[in-house]
Amino acid sequence: VIQVAGNMTRSESLALRQAGGLFYSGIFLAVRSIHVQQNVIGDLIAHIGSGIDHEIDVAIDQLLHICLSDPTAMQPMVTFVRGMLDYLESFNRTQVRKVYQVLS
Repeated sequence: VIQVAGNMTRSESLALRQAGGLFYSGIFLAVRSIHVQQNVIGDLIAHIGSGIDHEIDVAIDQLLHICLSDPTAMQPMVTFVRGMLDYLESFNRTQVRKVYQVLS
């Protein structure tokens, strides 16, 4: 299912990208396996590092959604999330604001 979410997130279709993002956050919030949650966050970070604006937007939006929905579950993922900082210089202002919201 995570692979399907990834394929959808890379789609040119806005509807499929949004659905892929929702799959990611749904999987993270519903499956209480640290391994699965790490895979979800790792995939979202990979989308952020893709350099493709629509993938970056979906991934950051879903990370923010996950952080706001279950901040406790995100605490063990802090190392992964810090990986976003490597890509900070390529983000637009809106993306930078959202990244700082995720990090806070």
